[in-house]
Amino acid sequence: MTDITYRTSHLGSEKASSYNDDYDNSFLGYFWNQVEKPLLLDLLAEVFPTGLSNARHLDVACGTGRVLGAISELTSESHGVDISPDMLHFAELNAPKAQVRVADITDFREVEAYDLVSAFRFFLNAEQPLRDAALESIVAAMKPGAVFVTNIHASPASVIGMFRRVSKAMGRVADNTMRHEDFADFLTSAGLEIVASRTYGFVPLSTKISPSLMSPLCSLDNKLTSVLPSRSKFASDWLVAVRKPT
Repeated sequence: MTDITYRTSHLGSEKASSYNDDYDNSFLGYFWNQVEKPLLLDLLAEVFPTGLSNARHLDVACGTGRVLGAISELTSESHGVDISPDMLHFAELNAPKAQVRVADITDFREVEAYDLVSAFRFFLNAEQPLRDAALESIVAAMKPGAVFVTNIHASPASVIGMFRRVSKAMGRVADNTMRHEDFADFLTSAGLEIVASRTYGFVPLSTKISPSLMSPLCSLDNKLTSVLPSRSKFASDWLVAVRKPT
């Protein structure tokens, strides 16, 4: 039996099609458009007050291209890399202004460095050796003073985090959780400085959420995001921008 690693878990046309469909036709996509994407754009506006029109951007493990598509609308040049050609088939459709190619970030080498690098929903479930190797390659791909925007999406005290911890305690297979503080330590240990962040994801994310509940849940999440501390442990997601020293 072949061991399933984080890399192999995202390969294949069925996985790519299912992932893309979840963001097209379920609460995940609605939440992205109503909560996540606006927060990402707001954070980028804070970190790049003069805009990104001259910026060169790389999206790591870009998957089906939802983040790549959003950022490529702002930049002069955006590239997306992923190890799955099936994921990249959808990324080409979802991010038509970007250039995509099959690549493993741990082996990634580019002659010209980037002003902005992004990686979403990657580090939480990647094995530690993969996390370390990926971050090393990302830092190497950044210009001095460049920004890396990334996130984790299951803090232990959040709704989804508690569900995962209970599942593991009962002997069931469940994805990882990570404290915001631990992710911060991971990023700063690579010499990166935290310059901005947002927390969100107070409501449960599920593909089974009824359409009638989507708007109220997103409104609630946006409200909680605006009134609770900027790194609330009860939020599943922490979106963070870190800068490479000049």
